[in-house]
Amino acid sequence: MKKQYYFRELKTQIQLTIPIVLAQIFMTAMGFVDMVMTGYVSAMDMAAVALGSSIWVPLILFFQGILQALHPVISQWRGEGYTEHIGHVLRQGIWLATFLSLPLFFIAYILSFQMGKLGLEEQLADLSGQYLRAIAWGTPGFLYFVVIRCYFEGMAFMRPSMIGGFIGLLFNVPLNYIFIFGKCGLPALGGVGSGFATGIVYWVMFFVIFCYAMTLPDVRRFLSFKNWVEWIDKKTQWQLLRIGFPGALGVFFEVTSFAIIALLVAPLGVTIIAGHEIALNFSALLFMIPFSLAITATIRTGYSIGRHSYEMLHCVSFVSLSLGLFIALCSIIFILTLRYEIAGIYNNDVEVLKVATSLMIFTAINQCFEALQAITMGIIKGYKDTKTVFYITLFAYWFFAIPVGYILGRTNWFVEPMGVTGFWLALLGGLSLAGVLGLWRVTILEHKFYKKVSKGL
Repeated sequence: MKKQYYFRELKTQIQLTIPIVLAQIFMTAMGFVDMVMTGYVSAMDMAAVALGSSIWVPLILFFQGILQALHPVISQWRGEGYTEHIGHVLRQGIWLATFLSLPLFFIAYILSFQMGKLGLEEQLADLSGQYLRAIAWGTPGFLYFVVIRCYFEGMAFMRPSMIGGFIGLLFNVPLNYIFIFGKCGLPALGGVGSGFATGIVYWVMFFVIFCYAMTLPDVRRFLSFKNWVEWIDKKTQWQLLRIGFPGALGVFFEVTSFAIIALLVAPLGVTIIAGHEIALNFSALLFMIPFSLAITATIRTGYSIGRHSYEMLHCVSFVSLSLGLFIALCSIIFILTLRYEIAGIYNNDVEVLKVATSLMIFTAINQCFEALQAITMGIIKGYKDTKTVFYITLFAYWFFAIPVGYILGRTNWFVEPMGVTGFWLALLGGLSLAGVLGLWRVTILEHKFYKKVSKGL
């Protein structure tokens, strides 16, 4: 394939990825604003929001992961040129979001009454439970937003996601101010008010992206009342669940593995915990880039499969991985050069900074493997092969990283206990294992697709 095709694909992927990164930044900034504004009320309210969010975020990521089955389905139909099928999938996606909002709401609601069983102070347990019940009312709005966002992204139109996230952030600040501090005649609700504000923001984001969609003739045709009266299609619902559920479990296993390791690090002391959290938090911020590239890889892979073009598919994989690894190398240089300054933003305690800056070296090394595993998983999802994503993440994180981290960090079975360093070595091993297995699977899938196209299937 000629060089200009690779450069054209590179330009396309950069154009698609930048709005996704910005959308992720806006969503992350909302959580940051919540923490800062509740911190002005009291440490108790801030802790309640942090604790409630630690339960809420994995839940919504799981249910969002199910709906992200729309990415490969819509992008493949777009590649084949079947626009009517896309409209059908979009409407069925909204039905699915409606069904999923019920278990998500009730799981959050039930868990909100179980906070006291975590051994928390009574007031903290009560406030964090109220926060969960408050934010849960935004469940349908958030899932509807995800459906329409996935539709636009599957159609390679990323701007609406960015606009929705930006408008959400704009509304989040004044709504937080009103509900947290009790303005406009409302009572001051503190951290619980932040939950109500975020729930309302979810609905605002949905209405913004829905209204934007209705300004576009093609989408308006799909969502008009005449076409909207479409009953549930069991076949399409099952297809979306079959693709989405394993991928969502993969996200869940990855997210919870980091949470479990944080719990295993906890007995090592406050200083170690603080240093660990600094390195982990900054790594999570940088992960927004490979995460966004992975979404782009899913969409471009699905589109290439729909076009039945092996050359395009190979080009997409090569460019995605090359771009991801190039950005990872830039991140490594950035972290190693400025790790002391980065850690200093979070904390000024000398002992904490020693731990954080030493762990930042692992954060730097992890960048390549995080990019490799994220993008290969994104490519695999483009093939709708989400079961492989599930098996790889389960094995790499739960069967490798967690037990190996415990053995290296807390036991003397093979070496003297390495403490937090052992856990980070295990995370590095888990990420590299996931990346290598993902690359191996991508190679197999690409070869199978080549044989399929060669036979004219």
